[in-house]
Formats: sequence, structure tokens, C-alpha cells
Amino acid sequence: EAWSKMTTGQLSEAMSLTNRYLEADSENAGAWRLRGRLYRLMNDSAKAVDDLQRSKSLAPNAAISLELASLYIETKQIDAAIGELITGLQSPQAPLQLRLMLESLYQRNNRLSDLERFYAQNIQTFPDSPFWYYRAGQFYLSQKNAPQAVSFIKNGWEITRRQNAVDPASLNLYLSALIQNQQYNDAITAASEWVDNPLAPVAYAHMANAQLKLGQKDKAESFFFTALDKA
Repeated sequence: EAWSKMTTGQLSEAMSLTNRYLEADSENAGAWRLRGRLYRLMNDSAKAVDDLQRSKSLAPNAAISLELASLYIETKQIDAAIGELITGLQSPQAPLQLRLMLESLYQRNNRLSDLERFYAQNIQTFPDSPFWYYRAGQFYLSQKNAPQAVSFIKNGWEITRRQNAVDPASLNLYLSALIQNQQYNDAITAASEWVDNPLAPVAYAHMANAQLKLGQKDKAESFFFTALDKA
């Protein structure tokens, strides 16, 4: 009933019901979490944190860590948010959202060393998934470190190929990284493998770009128009 009242905006009534429930059962993690949410909605961040921490002490889980981290971010307690997310990631059931929030925090606060360590840890944890190789590669591309980016993205690309999961996004990322690293001939060779299937528009577009970088304007133009025809 308290939850229902909270969802309909009856915060005072929901608070009264939750307080009565906690008087009867002070060890109920769900009730502490609910009251923490109510305090958050009532803009009492300090009490919200206290109650969510109490809920977490009774029943630790990644969802509580995510909620606490969001609250810390709202109140600009960035170090506390990062610490909470790192704690939440100790859970085997930690959702991807937790990792993406931590990544975003590191990015927004320009914590480059933390990001490098973060990507290395995730790759170690998920060695058979291309996802974190690609994320690391994109990070290094944003830092203008194309050689390092290619190293990570190539590893992700090889996993993607082994898993028969090549799609336009992965091919585009791989070829873009090669071209940014001035590996124009490598990009052309890699792209040429995909000119006879649905990925042809992506392949021809990058072949056009690579030829242009090599000063081959006629070839670049031909590949560009082929890419349009294949699209």
C-alpha cells in the first residue's frame, strides 16, 4: 500500500505507512529502501542515503548500489558514487548498467587512468566478449591514440568474426580505426572481404575513404558511388 501511494504522489501517506511498518519490523530491507526513495522524492538526500545504506546492510545487492550511486551523483558526491559502483560490481549478478554508469562517471570527470584500468579489468572479466574491447578502442580513439585503439578494436573484431556476429557497427568501427591509424591498405584489404554481402555499403564507403587518403581520387569516387548503389 505504501508503494502504491508513493507511485501516485501521496508521499506523506506513503511515509506514514512505511514508518509504521518499520516500527513493526525494523529488519525489513525493502521497507528501508522504500523509505529511502521517499526521502529522495522529498529532497532529503541525507536521510535517503542513511535509509538506503541501512537497506544495503540488511540485504546487499547491485540494485541498491546503483540507487545509492545515482543519489550521490545528484548531490555531486562523485567519489562516493564511484566507490558505491565499485562495491556493487563485486556482485556476480551486477548488471551492465552498473558498469556503464561507472564508465560514464570516469569519462565525465576526465579520470583517464581510472578508465584505462576499468577497461583492462572488464576485458579480463569478459575475455570472450568483444564489447569491452570495442569500448576501450573507442576511448583511445577519443584520446587520439589510434595505435592503441586499433590494438583493442582488432581483438574485438577477431572475437566478433569467430562468433559470426559481424554487423555494420563492428565493421564500421574496425575500418574507421584502421584509417585513423593511417593503415589505409589494411583497411582496403579488410573491407574487400565484405563487398559481396549486406555489409557492402559500409565496406565500399571505407574503401573510398582509404583511397582518398592515398591520393587515389578516381578510385575513391568509384567506390563512393558503389557504396551508394549498394545501400
